[in-house]
Amino acid sequence: MVSSMKFFRFALKALLGVFILSNTVSYAQQKNILHLRFDTVIVYSVPKGDVVMNCWYSIEGTKPHDFRGFDLRYIYEAYQIAPTNVFFDGTACENAGFHTSSQDASTGNGRVEVLSSSELDLTNPLLFSIAFQAKSALNTKGDTVGMMEVFRFDLNLDSGIDSVEIQNGWIKYVKVPPPPPPEKKRAIALSSDSTAIASDSVVWLTVQTSELDSARIKRGVFTFNVDTSLLQFDTAIVGKVLSDIGEKVTVDNKITFVNVFYSNTDTSKALNGAGELLKLRFTAKKRTDTVCTTLIKPLFFALNADNLLDSVRYQIAAICVLGKKPVDTRISDPEGKDLQEFSISNTIIADGSIEFHSESEIPGILKVYDALGRCVLEQRILKSVTLSHSAFASGMYKAVLTKANGKGRMGDLAIRFIVLR
Repeated sequence: MVSSMKFFRFALKALLGVFILSNTVSYAQQKNILHLRFDTVIVYSVPKGDVVMNCWYSIEGTKPHDFRGFDLRYIYEAYQIAPTNVFFDGTACENAGFHTSSQDASTGNGRVEVLSSSELDLTNPLLFSIAFQAKSALNTKGDTVGMMEVFRFDLNLDSGIDSVEIQNGWIKYVKVPPPPPPEKKRAIALSSDSTAIASDSVVWLTVQTSELDSARIKRGVFTFNVDTSLLQFDTAIVGKVLSDIGEKVTVDNKITFVNVFYSNTDTSKALNGAGELLKLRFTAKKRTDTVCTTLIKPLFFALNADNLLDSVRYQIAAICVLGKKPVDTRISDPEGKDLQEFSISNTIIADGSIEFHSESEIPGILKVYDALGRCVLEQRILKSVTLSHSAFASGMYKAVLTKANGKGRMGDLAIRFIVLR
C-alpha cells in the first residue's frame, strides 16, 4: 500500500512539472520581441561624408501586433562622427504619415520619430538609414571607433511588442597600407641571321632571344607570315638554350602564316635563358631568279596573364632564295653619267667576284656594309676595284661607290650582293 502511494505522488509531481513547463513554453512563444540592429561601418579615409549606417529590424513571435511607429533616441561620439541626415525613402517607414529626425552636435544626441495610421511595411527589413560624417579625429592613435548607442526606444500604444533588443552600431577607421610597387616589366629582343638558300632546297633558320629570366613567360606564341611564292614552312623545334628544361613546341601552320606555341612542360614554371630559342625549317620553291624575303610581320606574345613582358624588339634578317648559278659581274661607270642610274640588286658571289670599273678619271670611295649596317670595308679607287668572295664571310652585303661628278655633285652606285661558302 505504501509503495502504491509513493508511485502516485511521483506521478502527480511529474504531471505538475509537465504542466508548468508547458505553460512556460507557451508564454515564451506568445511574446513578441522587436530586434533592432545597426550597421558597423569601416572607412578607409577621413574626413569622409555620407557614411551610411542602416537600421535593420525583425519581429520574433506569433502574437498579433500593430507596429505603427516609434520614438528612438541615441547618443554618439560627436568629436569623431556626426549625423547629417536620416533617410526614410525605400524603407519600412516610407509611407508613414509622419517621420522626422533631429540631432544636436553640442550634446551628441539624435532622435528619430515615426508614426503611421497603419502598420509599417513589415515586408521591408530596413527600418531607416542615418548618414554620418566621419571626422578626422577617427584617425587618432588608440581610438579609431566612433560609437552610437540607442538609450531610449518608445513604441506606439497597443503595438503588441513585449520587448525590444538593440544591437548598436559604430564607424571605424582602418588605415590601408599602400599597395606594393608594381613589378618591373622587361623588354626582350628576338633576332635571326641573314640566310641564303639554294632553289628547291631546305634551310634551318634560328631565332635567337635575349635574356628571358625576368620576364616570367610561361607560355608564348611566335607568329609570322610567309611569302609562299618563295618559301614553304615545314616545322619548328626548340633551340639549344631551352631544350634542357623540357620545353615543348606545337605548330599551327596556316596557308600564309604560322603560329609556333611553346612552353615549359610544367606550365607553372617560367622560361629561362638566352640564345637559340627556336629553329624553323623552310623549303625554297623552284626559281630561276634570286629573290630575298624575310619573316613577315613577326610577333611574339606571352600567353600567361602574370607575365612581365614589356616589349619585344625584332631584328629578323633576310632569307634569300638563289635561283641561278653565281657568275662574275662587271659593273661599268660611263663617264658623265649619274651613277644612280646603275643600281643593281641581288648580285651573287660564290666562287666569283664583282669588278667595279670606271671610265672616269674622278676618284671615288667604295664602302661595303653587312646586313646589320656595319661598314666592313672602305677603299679609295680610281679606275677599278674587284670584290672577291674570299674577302667576306657568308651573308648579305651592300656596296656603295661614291664619286664626284663634273658638276660638283656626288653620285652613288649601290649594289647588294650575297656571299656563299
